Amino acid sequence: MSRRKKLFWADEEKRGCCHVNSCRFANLPRSAWSAQMSTSLISYKRHRFPPEIIAHAVWLYVRFNLSLREVEEMLLERGIDVSYETVRRWMVKFGPGIARNFRRRQAHPGDFWHLDEVRVEISGRVFWLWRAVDQDGMVLDEILQSRRDKRAAKRLLKSLIKRYGNPRRIATDKLRSYGAAKREVAPGRKHRSHKGLNNRAENSHLPFRKRERCMQGFRSPGGLQRYVSCHSAVRSRFSAPARRRSAVQIRYHRLEAFDAWKVAASIARTANTIAFMRLATLNVTTPPQQFALPEAPVSVL
Repeated sequence: MSRRKKLFWADEEKRGCCHVNSCRFANLPRSAWSAQMSTSLISYKRHRFPPEIIAHAVWLYVRFNLSLREVEEMLLERGIDVSYETVRRWMVKFGPGIARNFRRRQAHPGDFWHLDEVRVEISGRVFWLWRAVDQDGMVLDEILQSRRDKRAAKRLLKSLIKRYGNPRRIATDKLRSYGAAKREVAPGRKHRSHKGLNNRAENSHLPFRKRERCMQGFRSPGGLQRYVSCHSAVRSRFSAPARRRSAVQIRYHRLEAFDAWKVAASIARTANTIAFMRLATLNVTTPPQQFALPEAPVSVL
C-alpha cells in the first residue's frame, strides 16, 4: 500500500467512518479496521447489477456443486434475470480477488503439513494437482503441474516455505519425490512417509472430485487452477472445524464466515447491522441503536 493510501486510511479511521463502494462503515472496532486495511478492495464499477448480487452469484457457484445454469435458475427464481455466461464472467473476474482476500484474513496455519497429489485429465492430457493441507484440514496451497517428479515436489515445497515458513513435520505418501525434494529444500525437518498417515490430504481431494464430476471435467489447466484456488479458500473458511460441532457453535462459525465473505467481496454492511443480525439469530431483540460493538468480537460459545 502506498504512503498516500495509508494516510487516507489513517485519516478515515480517526473520523470513525469510511466509504467503500457506496457502503458506509461507522464506529468499526479496531480489529475490523485492521482486517479491512489488509484487504484489497474490489471494484464493481461499470456493472449493471449491484455488488451484492454479483458476490452472491459467485458465492453460490464456488460454495456449492452447482452448474452455471443452475445458478442462473436460482437467481431467476428471486427475480434476477442473469445469463449463465454472465455468471461465468463474474466468476473469472471477481473470484480470484475474493479468494485472495480470504487468504489474507485467514489465521496462521498449523506446522504439520500433509502433501499429496491427484491425477487430473484435461482434454486428453494428464496433469497432477499437488495439494498441501495442515493438521486441521485447511488447504495451504494447490499447484497444477504436468509432471509427478522431484522437480514438481520441490516447487510445491518452495512455495509453501516462502509463504508460511518451515514446518515442524511433513507427512506424505510413499512417493520418493517428496523425500528427495525435502532433503534439498527443508533439510533437518521431520518427514514421515506412510500411506495411512496421509489421510488428511487424501480426504481433501473428495470435494474436488465431486466438483469435477458435476462439471464433467475441466476444459483448460488455467481454468482448473483458477477454480481450485477459489474453491479451497471459500471451503476452508465455511467448513466448521472439528472443535466446533454443537449447533450453536456451527451457527456462529457460519455467521463469522458470512461476515468474512462480505468483507472479502467489499460488500460488508455497517457494523451495527452485522451485530444486529448476529443477535437476531441468537433470539436477542436488542435494537442496533442501543448497543455499541466492543473492541473484541463478542463470544457466545
